[in-house]
Amino acid sequence: MELSKKDRLILVNQYRILQKLSTEGYEIADYETKITALLNGFTLHYEDLFVEFSENELSKEESRYVLDVLELYRGIIFSYIRLCGENAVSKLTDDDVAFPGFDGNDETKYLAYARYFIEDLGRYDELKQYRAAWDYDSHMNTTYRYEAMLKEFQKIDIQFRYCMSEDQILKLLQI
Repeated sequence: MELSKKDRLILVNQYRILQKLSTEGYEIADYETKITALLNGFTLHYEDLFVEFSENELSKEESRYVLDVLELYRGIIFSYIRLCGENAVSKLTDDDVAFPGFDGNDETKYLAYARYFIEDLGRYDELKQYRAAWDYDSHMNTTYRYEAMLKEFQKIDIQFRYCMSEDQILKLLQI
């Protein structure tokens, strides 16, 4: 990684500000180490400045995919809730319709985005209530299944995606 003198100056000033604002000894020491590396031009350690950054950016297409999956489960859950209210559920349970999440090992960026969208942005609250895992980690690959489910879900007329029948929900969940 290359940083110009101007970049280094900006970062040093930012770290000095953070250092002054910090009340934690370990943070103050960490900022001092970063300042020293920047002031002395220790290029090998520039990468250390960015350890908290994710290696992989999530593309707009990948983000849209996660949102499509969340919308799929929103449709399933809203339909299920409506059916429960009408006493029209005989084969489904809360656990059946719960959002499984994404695999924390192989689908990490999808999991992180789903978590961010639901928890940090406060969207899709119904998925919080109906979730299979506390942290949205399915502990198994889900994308192949979600892709097949999305193909079927998109065949349903958009005006009926939130009032599916029990059989339609079961068909989606059995993919």
